[in-house]
Amino acid sequence: MIKRTFNRTAFPVDLIDRGLAAIALTAALTAFFLCSQLP
Repeated sequence: MIKRTFNRTAFPVDLIDRGLAAIALTAALTAFFLCSQLP
C-alpha cells in the first residue's frame, strides 16, 4: 500500500520526464534529418 501511494505521487514526475525525453528525442531526430539533407 505504501508502494502504491509512492507510485501515485511519483507518476506526474515520471510523466514529465517522459515528455522531456520525447521532446529531446524528436529534436535530435529532426536535427539529424536536417543535417543529412544538407549538400
